[in-house]
Amino acid sequence: MALPSGWASLRIYPPIGFARVGNSTLDDGWFYGPEVPGYFPEPNNGFKDINGAVKRQAARFRIYAVANDGKVLEITKKNGWDIAWKIQVMNKKASWYTFMGKTQDGHFESGYTTLRNPSVQAKLPPDQRDKLIVDSGIQSVSGCNAKSVPLAGKFYGSKTEPTDVYLGEARTDEQGRLVVLAGRGLSKSIAKEDDPYPYIMTDFDSPDWIDDTCDGWITATITSTASGKSVDAQGKARVIGTTPKFANGIYAPTSLYDLMEEVYERKKRAAQGDSYSVGDVSWYKHIWPLLQRPPLLSWVNGQANGGHGPNSAGNFFDEGWQNSLSDKSKVHEAIRKGVIMRMRLPETNKKYDSARAGQAYPYFMPWLSGDGGRTTAGDPSTFASVTELQYDRLIKWSEGSFDTTAVKTYQNFDDIPVEEQPSALTKAALEATIGAPLYPGIEMSWNAEDDKIYDFNTPFTIKPEVNAGDLTRFLSLPWQSDFYMCRSYWWPSARPDTVVTEEDYNIVSQSVTPANIAKKLNDRKPWERGLHQNYTDVYSDQPLFANTDMAKNWHKLGFIVQRPSFGPEPIFVETQRGIIHRPGKETLPAQHTPAKSGVVGGPLKLPQPDSKNQPITTIESLRTHLQTAMAIELATIPLYLFGMYSVKIPDEYANDPRYYDPVIGAIRGVVAEEMLHLSLAGNVLLAVGGNPKLYDPRYIPSYPAFMPGRVPKLWLQLRKASKANIQTFIDVEKREKTDAPPESDEYETLGQFYDAIKIGLKYLSSQNHKLFYPESAAFQFAPGLGYQAKERDAGGSVVVTDLDTALEALSIIVAQGEGSPGPYDDPDKLEKDHYDVFMDLRFGPAQWEVYPVVENPVTPDYFKIDRRIYQVSLTFDAAYCFLLRTIETLWHVEKYSNRQNLVLKNMYGIMMGVLAPLAKFLVSQPISNTERAAPCFGYYEFKQGVSELKQVQDEMAAAINAYVSVTKETPDQVAVHDYGAMLETLLPIQTTINNLVDLNSFEKLDVGPTKKFKLPGVENRGAKGFAKGA
Repeated sequence: MALPSGWASLRIYPPIGFARVGNSTLDDGWFYGPEVPGYFPEPNNGFKDINGAVKRQAARFRIYAVANDGKVLEITKKNGWDIAWKIQVMNKKASWYTFMGKTQDGHFESGYTTLRNPSVQAKLPPDQRDKLIVDSGIQSVSGCNAKSVPLAGKFYGSKTEPTDVYLGEARTDEQGRLVVLAGRGLSKSIAKEDDPYPYIMTDFDSPDWIDDTCDGWITATITSTASGKSVDAQGKARVIGTTPKFANGIYAPTSLYDLMEEVYERKKRAAQGDSYSVGDVSWYKHIWPLLQRPPLLSWVNGQANGGHGPNSAGNFFDEGWQNSLSDKSKVHEAIRKGVIMRMRLPETNKKYDSARAGQAYPYFMPWLSGDGGRTTAGDPSTFASVTELQYDRLIKWSEGSFDTTAVKTYQNFDDIPVEEQPSALTKAALEATIGAPLYPGIEMSWNAEDDKIYDFNTPFTIKPEVNAGDLTRFLSLPWQSDFYMCRSYWWPSARPDTVVTEEDYNIVSQSVTPANIAKKLNDRKPWERGLHQNYTDVYSDQPLFANTDMAKNWHKLGFIVQRPSFGPEPIFVETQRGIIHRPGKETLPAQHTPAKSGVVGGPLKLPQPDSKNQPITTIESLRTHLQTAMAIELATIPLYLFGMYSVKIPDEYANDPRYYDPVIGAIRGVVAEEMLHLSLAGNVLLAVGGNPKLYDPRYIPSYPAFMPGRVPKLWLQLRKASKANIQTFIDVEKREKTDAPPESDEYETLGQFYDAIKIGLKYLSSQNHKLFYPESAAFQFAPGLGYQAKERDAGGSVVVTDLDTALEALSIIVAQGEGSPGPYDDPDKLEKDHYDVFMDLRFGPAQWEVYPVVENPVTPDYFKIDRRIYQVSLTFDAAYCFLLRTIETLWHVEKYSNRQNLVLKNMYGIMMGVLAPLAKFLVSQPISNTERAAPCFGYYEFKQGVSELKQVQDEMAAAINAYVSVTKETPDQVAVHDYGAMLETLLPIQTTINNLVDLNSFEKLDVGPTKKFKLPGVENRGAKGFAKGA
């Protein structure tokens, strides 16, 4: 039936709708899903009914006609039309292949993959394995307020008699629109009638299990009540019956809307080639909706709370952040570029592949797992990124090219102009979903990224030939199994990790002023508390107790909803949590299967002033002073890192990646700024024609060492960061008074030393017009590609081209630490100087434990104690010196892509992916009854004529080999702890090192395979991982 004359289109909206399961059976035990973009109202009386059962979310579908002149009409009974709907949904998960991530080699190739339920109809193609497919058949519903039509089918599994499976129902509203409700959330095994919940044994592929999620198609025929003529709506809409969304009003960094928008944009990008433009960028439409997601996630995720919570430096709801981020002037360009520098590069553009490897660490956003599995340091496929379209818009924003005109928002669907309603329905449905990571996913899997399933003639539309059940067949079976395991790094906007309980909220809200409630809600509890734990990280052949418990008790968990806020930050609180009843923990087996000499660096010594009245009179003297400043900054970094590595995570959080330690965070912030100071001093030295050096035995001290410019002498020592030992940190950062009496025969204080450099710069600048070399700017550390301060307004990288920028760089060093005259460099700024940071730790209320690490260790001393520890320590020294060589090299490299590789792959990769885990490994190794090993930060002498990276790789390989001999492969093919607990730590570090780039070629070295062969189709149980093919 052709469209009437004058009609351009007749389509169903939203093109993809989402119904969510719930176990409520009451007549009012459901609510409509979001229909207004950005607006997620809480249902009346919450997300559970009066009996504590979860309400179902309904998906409502409408039909819109668009005339040739652009006018839009909704097809309703009121407007003179009757509607007849048809719908078919299926659950094909049991008939499909075992789950394999999109990054895995050979997925779905013959002979490589395995089928779910391999004993049932194994020789048939998956779509023909009808005993494993729940099919509702084609159902019809029409008229207004039509009675519900069940969407149900049969599941046989390995049995001869079928089990009835209810997938939901279809009905209509008062205007004849289609309303689809999902199933009841029932998942069970049909293997034994009297045991519907046997222990789940696999991550995603439980045989003889069935759940009531599904997807399918919808069509409609409209009939004019005036003429009796009928017309078919074009195409097919899709409905997906999926899991509940337990965090209302909190978005994923990338939703399915963002992902599908990117899929459609790729066509445009490919067609336009070099002339492609991302188009206009709006602060309110494109940028703020994305930047608000990390602080929103802070209410349901520990990592996000540590970085973006109400008390964190990255709280973008803070008015200071708002003013800075939304201002497109040059004044705040460094802040904008600092933000985008922390964004992980999009994985879909090959030009970013090399640099992305250096971003495979929690430092970058979003801190979520990727389509390649659980976050693994050094493996970029295991870290989520924003889409290329999201990133391109962020680039334009960072450059100040964006519009700040307010966009009209709505809370009532009927207030939306009818011309905008189709697109509003489309976006509202899709933005409350998970678009990354898709491993396997919540509503859809990585098939959502496959452009072959889309109809590119109509936005966000699935091709008609895609069959019912095809969109969800990749997902976990049952859904609760994966839902439990998706902790910390996966989907906190749907499956929360850590939450503020309603009890804690009530206590705090009644005890503090309203404006301070958000900042005082510091106590977070695991959302899934009360469920069993899994033990498979140690006992790989154990059942997944927690996954089974989730299948039985998912509906008793709480929903996170927004509560009134009187400050800039919204507040989200867990509500309507039930009591989880379950048997006691199972008894576990009693046995537990576990898992060269250094070169001594030289002393630190301040140079002598050239004269009493003019401390620096020559360019060479200036360069010497600046090089010494770099050495001083370098000397304190191991001091603080050693202390940070010695801090012990509380035992109850030792294996909880969601835990954020404020003591470690405080010291890490100082380290980052010391690295910034190092790069600033180097920038100044380079700008005046010097050659910054770090990897040199003259500048790498051995410990203990004297701190120059101090009387009495101050020892720099590598010691555990106990409360008492923090005093050394305080002494290092001691504030300098401008009228301080002499403390030495030469420069009396470090403050005077830095003042001398400033005076020398001014003097030489007045005497020598060629003091600065502006052409060096391209070789310096710059905003967005280097170290930066913890707080946004504390100063960052400065490109030095003249006297003013040189003095600015030195002022940042002095203000944040050395020579600071007061507790804050500016009372209006957020940044504390280092002295105050350490004073807070030393005399504040914070308490922590430290490992009993050896003091001032030297790598050769380990040789007689344990040669394996010696080899790990030697690898640490080599990696530390390679980091210094990387930083040196950056001052001699101009090409941006090479600089990006060195910064992201090497600089951050070494700090976070090599040094940190190696140090953590060392402090876990006993070297006596009372002491543990620790990193040495020693000088490692690289051989001439051999790639320095190759030498680091060789040392790491030697460390691996030192432990391989004491372990063996397990016979069950499960790749968990098959090399032992120690190698579980060391192997990812080796992967990271092998992904670093050579300092001459700026490319990875070809070292051959670094991962052992793994059999296809074998899962890593309970670890949210999956074995890749060789």
